[in-house]
Amino acid sequence: MEPGDEEQTLTGHQKMLRLLIIVFISALLILTLYSNTLWTMNLPRVWTETGRQGQLVQNFRASGTLRPANEIELSSVQGWIVSSVRIKAGDWVKKDQVLVTYENRAADSLLQDEQAMLAQMRLELEGPKERYVEATKNGDDSGKRTAKREIEIAQLKIGVQERKISNLQQNIETNRQIVAPFDGVVAKVNAVQGMPSAKDSFDVRLSNTSLGYQAAFLLPVSATEQLKPGDKLNVNVKSRNVTKRVEGTVAAMEYSDANVGAASPVSPIEGGEQQKATATRTIRLLVTVQGEELQGGEQASVHLTVTSAEKGGMLVSNKAIRHVSGSPYVYVVEEKKGPLGNTYHLRKTEIETGDANDSETVVLAGASLNQAIVVESSEPLVDGQRVRMK
Repeated sequence: MEPGDEEQTLTGHQKMLRLLIIVFISALLILTLYSNTLWTMNLPRVWTETGRQGQLVQNFRASGTLRPANEIELSSVQGWIVSSVRIKAGDWVKKDQVLVTYENRAADSLLQDEQAMLAQMRLELEGPKERYVEATKNGDDSGKRTAKREIEIAQLKIGVQERKISNLQQNIETNRQIVAPFDGVVAKVNAVQGMPSAKDSFDVRLSNTSLGYQAAFLLPVSATEQLKPGDKLNVNVKSRNVTKRVEGTVAAMEYSDANVGAASPVSPIEGGEQQKATATRTIRLLVTVQGEELQGGEQASVHLTVTSAEKGGMLVSNKAIRHVSGSPYVYVVEEKKGPLGNTYHLRKTEIETGDANDSETVVLAGASLNQAIVVESSEPLVDGQRVRMK
């Protein structure tokens, strides 16, 4: 073989070797990229959002039952028997109208005995009077003085007896009947003809309709911070499947021992976790309404909208916030650059939260506006895990 042919053969082998090396490296790169892509495809998928600045709008709803703003319970004294019941529940009554009458034979008999005793005292008074006249005629000064003292003593006893009878008559008159102290509606009647007046309860409950009706609503403290007694607000009153809006007046506000859940509901979170509703101290809001068509017992409701002032925090979806041992946190996605492309990893970040509504929560500290916060994921997540962004 000529030297030139050998040189050509050597060059051809080198080219082939170079080509094989290039093909091998290319295949290796392709396989590396492909395997990396396949691995990436198997990573958990996450959906993210960034926090936003703005005011939190909270909607609060509460319901209650309308009750008369003023009710009194009436009954006679123990031992008096109901002789007649002249009203029934739901009746409208006028002031001084007789509601129930009573009788007490023992009281009537005692009055008759005392009246007989008074008559006897008056008859007995005639004796000293006659002796006084006789002593005067006979000029018997000693007998006259004695008769005068007897007359004065008898008159004192008669006076005492008259007052005693007057008190008995007044008590009998007072307890013989129940009258309405004002115009109103009979709320309930316990009196039964022939039975004694209620011992530990009442015979008639009367509602003063002129003072309107009231409903009590339990609301979180944050819902009532802008309210005070005397303020007006709309109240929805439902009666016979018809809802009407009437104007109400805040009558009173007081702290309640009851607790209600926070505005955001309990909702399932990926990874088997659950968002816990925070117990919130409540206010018992007492609202008075007026209306001729109202009767009491209607269902009433209020809807309050509260816009929270911005306090340097940001708004984040409730779905993004997780809890562990009562402490809130979020998963933040961090991007890491590499020779084969960028990768995304989770970082668990504890946060401080403020007010919340049905969809958003105010995050006061721990996360910032430009961070990608995980809202949903295709499977449970752990801190430091690599994920695939969607």
